[in-house]
Amino acid sequence: MEDWWDSFRNHLKIAAKSVRYHYRLYLPFFAAIFVFQLFFGVLFFSAAQSEKNERALLEESYTYHTVFYQVNEGQRMFLESYAYGTDNSTIAIYDIVRIDQSPGFSAADRHYDIYLWFRGNDPAENYEKFQNRYYDLLIYKSDDGTLPVYSDSPLLTGGDHLWQSAVTVVTVLLFVVGTMLMTVLYYVRIQNFKFEYGIYMAFGADYRKLIETSAYEMLVVILLAFVPACGCAYGIAAWIHGGLVPLALSYVVKVLVLSLLIGLISCLLPMLVVSKIFPLRHILGADNAHHVTSPRRSFSLRGRSLVPHYAGFSLFRFRTFYAKILLTVTAFVVLSVGISYFSTFVTEQQRQSVAPEFVLRFGGGLLYDEEIAEELLAIDGVAYTQKQCETIGWDINSHLMFLEGQGLPLSALRHPQRYETYFSAATERVSYRACDEELLQYLSRFSHEGDMTKILTDDRAVIISETMNNTRTLSVEPGDKIYAAVQVGINPESEIRFSELMYMTGDALFRGYLEYYEYEYIELTVAAVLKDYPTGSYLPVFLSMQGYHDVVAPFDVYGQVSVGFDEVAIYPEADLGSEALARLEKRLSSWAQEYGKIALIHYRTELNRQIALLWKVPSLLTVMAVLLAGLVPVIALFAQLVFYRKRRPEMDALYAIGAKESELAAIHRYDGMVLAVLSAILSTIGSIAVIATLYRLMQQSGGAQLFYPSHFPYAVFAAAVLLSALLAYTAVMLSYRRYVGERRKQLARANGEIQTKGGKKRADSRNRSTDQAV
Repeated sequence: MEDWWDSFRNHLKIAAKSVRYHYRLYLPFFAAIFVFQLFFGVLFFSAAQSEKNERALLEESYTYHTVFYQVNEGQRMFLESYAYGTDNSTIAIYDIVRIDQSPGFSAADRHYDIYLWFRGNDPAENYEKFQNRYYDLLIYKSDDGTLPVYSDSPLLTGGDHLWQSAVTVVTVLLFVVGTMLMTVLYYVRIQNFKFEYGIYMAFGADYRKLIETSAYEMLVVILLAFVPACGCAYGIAAWIHGGLVPLALSYVVKVLVLSLLIGLISCLLPMLVVSKIFPLRHILGADNAHHVTSPRRSFSLRGRSLVPHYAGFSLFRFRTFYAKILLTVTAFVVLSVGISYFSTFVTEQQRQSVAPEFVLRFGGGLLYDEEIAEELLAIDGVAYTQKQCETIGWDINSHLMFLEGQGLPLSALRHPQRYETYFSAATERVSYRACDEELLQYLSRFSHEGDMTKILTDDRAVIISETMNNTRTLSVEPGDKIYAAVQVGINPESEIRFSELMYMTGDALFRGYLEYYEYEYIELTVAAVLKDYPTGSYLPVFLSMQGYHDVVAPFDVYGQVSVGFDEVAIYPEADLGSEALARLEKRLSSWAQEYGKIALIHYRTELNRQIALLWKVPSLLTVMAVLLAGLVPVIALFAQLVFYRKRRPEMDALYAIGAKESELAAIHRYDGMVLAVLSAILSTIGSIAVIATLYRLMQQSGGAQLFYPSHFPYAVFAAAVLLSALLAYTAVMLSYRRYVGERRKQLARANGEIQTKGGKKRADSRNRSTDQAV
């Protein structure tokens, strides 16, 4: 162990001297690893504070882990007896927080709502024991042989672990991006210092020695950046959360381990490539010859100007190198733009989500009506409701047909092969919804084109959304005709058997249905088109009550099918606190139990929104985007400065054969302008492609709860394109300025050596005396 420590210390000292001597070459590595250590530190410190805040919010909102509704007297006594343990062999695993009498039951037949709190540091473990021990006994003591209805609070599992999973995913992505960046930087370093590696290998250095040397050097860089990065990360996390955040040793260790892995992995592949090449080839590659890609043709530069002919030819020779650097820089520019854009979506999602807080589902023939609506709206805290009577087209073997030009290309619509003479597009993923005057008030919240009230007077008028999955699918206007399919029989000429349909999927299954069944089509007139109505995977179509009946129950000639609203969403008043929401939930639960045929579903939308705000995702994304943008100069300047430093002998040769300083400057300006234009073009194309892709993905992820308005981040986009172009030009011109400055210093030193020996006159006399002696 002592020998290992001595060896480790000696290698570290040697690596530290090497890094100190070549500190300018290691500055980009220091900057890159500093940024990624900062990434990890901010993420871990912020996540710890967010988890702490989330836990506090849950404990404030819930005082129980599980509640059992409508428990009878025997079940209540059973739960009470086991709450304290029956004897020394039975240890209580839960406490009863409170017992409320369930409404809707007589004094002779009392039922209760019992709230349980599971003991221990891991409530979920005791909850599992409770399920295994007592569920069967609760069923045995029930009135109807079933387990009582129960609901688990988020305290039981600490939420749904969505954000914890997101932290893991982001950590992995940052690790991958960091490894790629460090590998690129190390590759650039190796490519421009092959001569030194060739000499090193000529004296016997193999792959193991190369890895050992590079790994110790990277270790020195990582350790130098570690403490400042952690300090800055803690400060940024504290700034984001507005106060001190938890500082645990485990977070610091994670940052160090991840950065060490990035440093080690970034050395492996480049050094493997170096070790496979014969040392003499490295030695002969002292200049930029290894960056040259053969033009595969001859160029005559005789009588041609340096700009643009010679400069253009040089750019063409080094095209592979330029392509690699430009693509790498562009990738980080585009990544920064994408993260900035995604941050705006998260902010919009937290602000505009239309998800309800509660949903009531009616059963046993009970339907939502005006009397129930008045009762619900009279409850304190209820702002408005959204009722729904929905039938999915696929469930009743129905679909919609569209005329030429109504379906957009590359949309989710299908081609109706059998009916292509009359229709151009179709979809079975349609949601037929009944609509009346009350529902129209809700729909008026969304932007639309046309007169929605026509649906109240015309049984064949419909309101249709132009989007599916929040992506524009239709191009329809008020007054257009669409057609709803009603199955009327089986096609006698069909060549497909019913058994074959069981093995079909997707488009083939839809075409099989069109071929096997016979349909009649109800002509519907578009009264209004919804523009920003949030949609899931089904196309919503609102019909009048009679029109809905005609589509979903075409054979109900005796009027036996009742068309009514069997589900209603409850939206509470804005800015209700947790206590007010708890009272509203209790009131709705009691109201639903009085009817006995209504199920209450609590989506906890407000709680989830508050948890999302606690995690400070937009702020974290903004910090990430800024730091990634800060890495772009590191890549561009390091690669170009090192590359053009290797081109100095080429510039010296041009100067020696008569090229003027202004002509050399023109060559560099030409290179910089070309690279700037190419970088701007690549950044533009990449940014637009990423923004368009993210917009589509985000719209679909929003589902029927969010329609994200079209928003192009012009300021961020312009800044990113300008940054990429400016860096490409600046890197070349900085290289030229350094070349000119060092050349002038060399000339000045050469002249100074002569002047120190007696000035010009004394030098001339010395020359004459030398001539006489000869």
